[in-house]
Amino acid sequence: MEDFEKAIELVPQYAAAIYNRGLTQKIIGRCTASIEDFDEALKLNPTNAAALKQRGLCKAILDSYEAAIKTTTKPSSWIPHLLRPSVPMWSPSC
Repeated sequence: MEDFEKAIELVPQYAAAIYNRGLTQKIIGRCTASIEDFDEALKLNPTNAAALKQRGLCKAILDSYEAAIKTTTKPSSWIPHLLRPSVPMWSPSC
């Protein structure tokens, strides 16, 4: 996380570093802080589907299910390909 902190210090508008810091914080259990980073990353890049997804997952982890649903379904008009699984969820041969 120190590398992301340094990158953000050098370039405060570095959306990828902010997103990755948020992802790291989520992994170590700091969901509230990670939501703040995902919000910031989305301000800088509103079509960052990964930040949107991770923000929704963090809200679900924090038991804010309605907010998680709103977060993850809102942009369906600009990311329809992300709403379909790339790999089939089941196979008739299973």
